[in-house]
Amino acid sequence: MNKTEIKVDCACPQLDFAVGELNKAFKKTGKGPARVELYAQPNPRWAGGTEEQGYNLYREGDTVIVAGADTAGAMYGALDVAQHFTGGGETGDLKPMEVKPYISRRGIKFNVPLDARTPSYTDSGDSAQENIAVMWDKDFWHGFLDRLAINKYNVLSLWTLSPFPSLVKIPQYPETALHDVKRAVCMPNAATRGMGYFTAMQENSLVTIKKITIEEKIKFWQELMQYASDRCISVYLFTWNVFVYGAQYASYGITDSADNPVTKDYVRRGTEALVRTYPLLRGIGVTAGENMRIEWKTDVREDVEWIRATYGQGIIDALKDQGDRKFALIHRSHMTGVEQMEDVFSDFPHEFELSYKYSMAHMYSVVKPHFGDTFFAQLKNGRKTWLTLRNDDFYLLRWGDVDFARDYLKNMPHEVLKGFYMGPDGIIWGRDYAPRDRAAVGSYFLDRHWFSFAIWGRLAYNIAQPESHFRDLWKESFSSEAGAVYEALKGASKAIPLQQRIFWHDYDLQWYPEACVSYFEEEDLLVFRSLDDFINGTACPGTGHLSISEYCDCVLRGENPQGISPLEVSGEMEKNCLRALELLKTLKGGYPAKESSLVADIEAMSRLGLYYAHKFRAACNLQLWRKTGDEKFRRQALAGAQEAADNWTAYSESMSRRYRPRRLSRLRNAVSPDMFDGCARLDVVIAGGVE
Repeated sequence: MNKTEIKVDCACPQLDFAVGELNKAFKKTGKGPARVELYAQPNPRWAGGTEEQGYNLYREGDTVIVAGADTAGAMYGALDVAQHFTGGGETGDLKPMEVKPYISRRGIKFNVPLDARTPSYTDSGDSAQENIAVMWDKDFWHGFLDRLAINKYNVLSLWTLSPFPSLVKIPQYPETALHDVKRAVCMPNAATRGMGYFTAMQENSLVTIKKITIEEKIKFWQELMQYASDRCISVYLFTWNVFVYGAQYASYGITDSADNPVTKDYVRRGTEALVRTYPLLRGIGVTAGENMRIEWKTDVREDVEWIRATYGQGIIDALKDQGDRKFALIHRSHMTGVEQMEDVFSDFPHEFELSYKYSMAHMYSVVKPHFGDTFFAQLKNGRKTWLTLRNDDFYLLRWGDVDFARDYLKNMPHEVLKGFYMGPDGIIWGRDYAPRDRAAVGSYFLDRHWFSFAIWGRLAYNIAQPESHFRDLWKESFSSEAGAVYEALKGASKAIPLQQRIFWHDYDLQWYPEACVSYFEEEDLLVFRSLDDFINGTACPGTGHLSISEYCDCVLRGENPQGISPLEVSGEMEKNCLRALELLKTLKGGYPAKESSLVADIEAMSRLGLYYAHKFRAACNLQLWRKTGDEKFRRQALAGAQEAADNWTAYSESMSRRYRPRRLSRLRNAVSPDMFDGCARLDVVIAGGVE
C-alpha cells in the first residue's frame, strides 16, 4: 500500500478538501509519489500560478510540488494530481506545467424551490416539487458542492421568484418571514412568465414537510455558503421581477405591482437584509422583468430605474458600513438594453455586471451562436458580461461530446466575458426521481449526467485539457469495453445539436427535442411537431444552415443551395448514429445496472437521432412532391417517414421502460416519448397522402 506524505503551507478548509481527495486517489490506486507539497501562498523557492486560480506543477524525483497562485489554484492543482493517479498515471508521467483558468467564473444555474409559498421558476414541474425538502438537506448540498469543486466550478447561482420570506427576517417587515417548509398537495399550473405559482388552491392544500424557524433557516444557508466558500465557490442569488410570493398575506399591503410604494420599499429593505444576513453572498442578479409594468420591450427605462431604486439602493444601504466587501449586482439584458442599464447604473458605487442568454434556451445547438453579437458590440469601456447557458435540451438522455464543448467554449466572446452559469429551467438539478430503477431514484442528477458535467467544468477551467483526460475519466466509471462505449456516446451526442440547426426554436417551451414537442401557451396545448411543422420551420439564424423550405426552393429553382442543406445534416446524423449503434452491437454485455442504463441511453439517443435524420429527408421529399407532383418524391417521402416512425418507436419504448413520465415545468404537461407514438405514425400518412 502506497504511503504518501502530504505537506501544505497553510491550514485551511480548501486544502483540507484537496488533501482528502489526494488520499482517496492514493488509497484507491495504491500508487502515488513519496511526497506531495501544496503551496497556496508565495514561496521563495516555487513560483506560483501567474493568475488567480492558477498553479504551477513541479516534480523533484518522487516529490510532486503544486504551487498555487492562491488557495483555489493549490486546490485545483491537487485535484488534478489526484485525477492523474486515478486515471492510471504514474509519478514519472507528471511533467512540469503551468495551468491557469480559461474562464474565470464557471457556474451552475439552479432554480431553487425553497417552499411552495416562495417558488422558483420551475415549481410547476415534478422535479421541483420533489426537491423542495431536498433544498433543506445539508448532506445534499455538501455532496453537491463537493461535486462542483471537483469539476472546477466556482459559482453557484440560486434562482428564485421571491427570495426574502424564506431566507431573511426584514426588520421593517418582520411578518413576511416564513417559518417551516411547506409543500402543496395541489401543483401550480403557472403561466410561462412566473404568475400563478402560488394560488388560493395551493394555499388551502399546504402540508408542512419540515419544522424550522426563520432563524434556523438563516443559519442553514449561512453554513452552506461557508461550505461553498471552503470549496472556492461563490454563491449568487438571482430573482425575476416583480414577485412577492410569501409576502402578500402580511399586513403591510405588499402587492406584485411595481407602482406600489410599499412593494418598492419592501424589495429595497429585503435586499439590504439579504446582503447583511449573508456575508458570504457574492452578488444578486436581477431582471427587468417578467412581471413589471411594461413587458417584452427593449427600450423601457422605467423598469431599470425601479431595479436601481430597489435592489441597487438596498445593496448600497447594506454595504455602507461593510468596508471593502466585494459584492456584485448582475443585471440581465432580458427585456431591456445596454444603453438603459449603463445609464441608470452609471453612478452605482459597487460592482455592476451584465448578463446575456447566450444560446437562448438551447446550448446544445451551434458552437458559435450569433444571438448576442449586437449586445456584445455595445459593451464599452471594459464592461463584462455573464453568459447564461440554458440546457433545456437534455433532461433524460446523457450527452458527451468533448469536441463540441471545447469549440463552444473557445467561441465565447472572451474579450467581454465575465463568466457563465449553466442550467435548465424545465427541471431541477437536485435529486433525480425520473428513473424507474428504484436503486437510482433519489440519487444526484449530476451523478447520472456526470460526464457532461465534468466536460464543461474541466474544459472551462483548462481548455487545453486533452481528450485523453476524459477518456481516462470514462475508464474509471465503465468496467470494460470503455473505448467503444465512449465513441458511441460521442457519436450519438452529435445528433441533437445537428437537428437544432435545421429546425430551430429560441425557447424551451417552444421546443423540447427529447419528445419532439412544443407548448402553445395561448391554446394551452402540448403539440407533437409533424412533417408539416418541419417543412414550415426555420433554421438556426446566422449559422449558414438552410431550412427545409429554403432548401426545397433552391432545388425547384435549379440553384445550388448556398448553405448547409437539411440533407447534408441528415446524412451526418445518420452516419454518426449508425456508427454508435454498430459500436454498441460489439459489446459483450453483462454490465452492472448503472452501466447497462447508460448503454441503453446511448442506443436511445442514436435512435432519436436517426428519427430526426429520416424525418428531415421525408420532409424535403414531401415538399418537393407537393411542388412538382413527381411520384418519386412521394415514394421517398413515404419511405423516410416510415423509417423515422420505426426509429421513434424503438426510442420511445426504451425511454418509457426506463423513465417515468415527468411533468416539465415549462411545458406544463406530463411528457413521455411513448405518448406520441401515434403522432409519429401520422407522419407516415402525411408523407404518403390518403389513398
